[in-house]
Amino acid sequence: MLEIKNKLYNSKERKMQKLFNKYMGIKKFFRLKSEKIFPLNENEKILYTDKYDYKEKNEKNKSDKYLSFNKRIHILSVIPKNKIENFYYSFCNFVKKNPSKNEFSKIILDERLKKSILNYSNSLNLGGWSNLGYTTPKSKELENIVDYFHLFIFNLSEDYIGLDFTAILNKDFNHKLNEFMISEIKNEPNYCKYYVGNKRFISKTGLNKDIIRREKLDDILLEIKMRCYDFLNLYFDLFPLNNKAPITFDEYITNYEFNSKNDYLLRCYDFYIFEDKQISRDMDIIINHNDKEFSQTFLDLYLC
Repeated sequence: MLEIKNKLYNSKERKMQKLFNKYMGIKKFFRLKSEKIFPLNENEKILYTDKYDYKEKNEKNKSDKYLSFNKRIHILSVIPKNKIENFYYSFCNFVKKNPSKNEFSKIILDERLKKSILNYSNSLNLGGWSNLGYTTPKSKELENIVDYFHLFIFNLSEDYIGLDFTAILNKDFNHKLNEFMISEIKNEPNYCKYYVGNKRFISKTGLNKDIIRREKLDDILLEIKMRCYDFLNLYFDLFPLNNKAPITFDEYITNYEFNSKNDYLLRCYDFYIFEDKQISRDMDIIINHNDKEFSQTFLDLYLC
């Protein structure tokens, strides 16, 4: 679906693990070929067969229920208020070089917009928020992946301003993501080396297929986020990553009612329920509200 090139995914440790898994896969192939001549011992049965694997029953989602990615990835950053003028000129350059492909959503760079942005340098933290409009990225790395960036600016504190670059995914690419979320996934054993004293041993671990699917989805989304960050960082002085992922949250849509911690979908996609507004590091969040008009918020939050 998408070549994953970012350094966070392609770390040295991950590459070494992939090579070791590949080596064990080749070793398994040839060892099973000679099984009739040289029977497997118990340790080899653990490593090369599924005899001792935990058989978890994979429940199927109900046909009338769905969980879908909602096309939007919010990439967040902050800037000091004393640098708002630098941001404005960077914003103008960004808009001129990346105009919206939709004539009706193009940003008009006039005095009214300039005043609206620069006023944030004097604003108190009173919940100020502005919709700056849409742009279409001119980038080969984002071609056929991101159709638009929807830009927002908001008050974060007395000294800082928040920026929200909402990446709106291409319709076809978003469809592929949602197809992937319900696709069949092959079991992928993971082999690990460990030592007891000076003696080396090898163990095999495996995950539920639904968890494997979720991890692969996260890898794809991380690649999109890193490409978006690298592109935006060409124009704006974004919050530095320091070998971590950008601060983002993803949007999903669903007709499931998340009212039980034992819900199968919650377990598959690692979502947690909180009765009050809470934020936790690297955790998916569902917020239940008492307000009848707005019963549920469904976010996937990633913090550095």
